[in-house]
Amino acid sequence: MRARNIVVEGEFKNCNVVASFGVVSLMSGFKTVTKLDSATVEFYKLIAQDGKVGMASAAIRGFAGEMLLGPAGLSAAFTAKRHEVFYVGVAFKKGRRSVLEINERIMRVLEAQPLWLNEVM
Repeated sequence: MRARNIVVEGEFKNCNVVASFGVVSLMSGFKTVTKLDSATVEFYKLIAQDGKVGMASAAIRGFAGEMLLGPAGLSAAFTAKRHEVFYVGVAFKKGRRSVLEINERIMRVLEAQPLWLNEVM
């Protein structure tokens, strides 16, 4: 399962989450609804993290490993790519809240911002 990069709950539900040039934004179609930065966001909170192994990737690597190296090559299936999915709660300065489902690339951009809350929401 890959991250859908959307707002799954709360304000701005079903808006796309995109990252470009170090800025994360919520978009509806081709229109930017809001940017997620210190001017609009009070804090972020990591709610959950889910990692799944891509089955197609594991099957292909295992098959290729077995063909090239025999039974020992099956261990290549364990090097399959993982798809990380992050669920992040966002509290906006205007009192609104949203839950984002994002991938690892967008998570790295958000982690660079100093607005993370370490307490339980």
